[in-house]
Amino acid sequence: MTNVPSPTFGPLGFIAPTEAEVLAGVQADIDQAFGGGVNPDLETPQGQLATSQAAIIGQTNNLFVEYANQVDPAFADGRMQDAIARIYFLTRLPAAPTAVQALCTGLPGVVIPVGSRARASDDQLDASTEDGTIGAGATPLYRPPAADGMKRAAAWPARASAVQRPAS
Repeated sequence: MTNVPSPTFGPLGFIAPTEAEVLAGVQADIDQAFGGGVNPDLETPQGQLATSQAAIIGQTNNLFVEYANQVDPAFADGRMQDAIARIYFLTRLPAAPTAVQALCTGLPGVVIPVGSRARASDDQLDASTEDGTIGAGATPLYRPPAADGMKRAAAWPARASAVQRPAS
């Protein structure tokens, strides 16, 4: 028998014990295994062993919580969401491409060549689809479709001092 608390299933689904509760249970198990009186300090070898075991159990519980949540369409994502959809003979539509216009301002005469790469605020890399030269005002440039079909503000090369989406 162990002192580590077990997960429970309740009205809200799988409920895992906290990692503090798991650690206390592992420490009690180690203490019992060695006949009692073991120093519970986490800086000791047995404390390090208890911490590692509690972390492993906690990670396993977290993984199971994630997996249990995947059978609920409200929380599912990726392959599990696709699997739930297949039960109802649904398939996910592929991403629809879009092009977003960005206005580049900076030193007049600076050429921004086709294929210039920029990192968007969501950390996705994009590239311009046509050449452009920064003029006295703002120079419109386009970027290719995003993989997920979503529009987003662009961040163009360092040669452009400012980039903004024009008002529609």
